[in-house]
Amino acid sequence: MRRVHEWFLHRGLPLVLTRRVRARKLVQRSAPMVSAVGALTAGTMLLADLTGDDPDYGYAIRLGAIALVLVAAPFVLEILHRLGT
Repeated sequence: MRRVHEWFLHRGLPLVLTRRVRARKLVQRSAPMVSAVGALTAGTMLLADLTGDDPDYGYAIRLGAIALVLVAAPFVLEILHRLGT
């Protein structure tokens, strides 16, 4: 196990994140994925506008739901961890 931990540390990836590290800068770590989903949604709407088709609001809602889950998941996992679940 020690060798595995050293392998991760050598590559800049801790094997286990402490609570303080997990909670710190949470938004900054999730921001790239949330912005990618937002850019994909905006691109879809722009493409629909340029082609004259109706925008696919169902698709946009699904992407929004995915973004919401990605943002909320770390908070929910932290709460579950604190409750001992």
